[in-house]
Amino acid sequence: LLRELKTGDYPKYPNEAMLKVIFGGYLSNRPSPNSNWRVLDVGCAMGSNLVPFADIGCDVYGVWSRHYLKYFKEFSKISDKDSFQFSGLLRPIKNIRKADSFEKNSQNKIKVLLISEPLVAVSEIIPYLKYLMKDNKIEVCLKVRPMIQDIYYENMKLEFPEIKNLKIYDGKLEDIAYDFDVFIGSNSTAVIEASLFGKISVLLKTIKFGDYFEIDELTYKHNLLVKDPEFLCNEIQYRVENENELNTIEKIKIRFFGENKDGAHWIVEQL
Repeated sequence: LLRELKTGDYPKYPNEAMLKVIFGGYLSNRPSPNSNWRVLDVGCAMGSNLVPFADIGCDVYGVWSRHYLKYFKEFSKISDKDSFQFSGLLRPIKNIRKADSFEKNSQNKIKVLLISEPLVAVSEIIPYLKYLMKDNKIEVCLKVRPMIQDIYYENMKLEFPEIKNLKIYDGKLEDIAYDFDVFIGSNSTAVIEASLFGKISVLLKTIKFGDYFEIDELTYKHNLLVKDPEFLCNEIQYRVENENELNTIEKIKIRFFGENKDGAHWIVEQL
């Protein structure tokens, strides 16, 4: 996408979903587009859906996080700061359990949920995963995306067949989140969404994403980004034992999610 942005070589038309609605067989009475339409584009991945509209300019941009709202208002070159609004998450976490302190699920192993991330090279994650699977104090499971084929998992099976020994979850995150102590990954929002469930987020440094959420220095007491696979298990152990002093769960939740606003309500307001 970045290469296409630089050259301007990308489709100058609305995203696939809109084309299917207008010209496909989803609706019995298909609408006829006109210049008075208000268009809502829901961006995904690296914002490729939004590119054709951003190229000619959008009136309003909804941003899911107050942290990134501040960032876009300060640094965006595609629009003025008043065009950006806090929308909240499209899939806000419901029935959040509030707790005064962090407690591990059991006295046995630390339960770790590895989040599938299709945009990262699995070769960068495998070294971390190898250490996790060797540690007898840690139980690791994999959360894949609810689709026919998760490219992350498929590539993992090719490059690291031992992953087949892990328990795989493919449903809603909220259905299993409370069974785990720690979420890990490099760039997925699901990793920091751990804070909404009262769980610990452990971010892994990769060449592609680095410190993706700029989280390493969130607390002055301890650096949070894991930069070396060899230290991952010790870091997880330390975070679990010291979370009530570090308070990273609350800090991440406040920084990124605030009041856990429902983005769908914002969309309705715009339309």
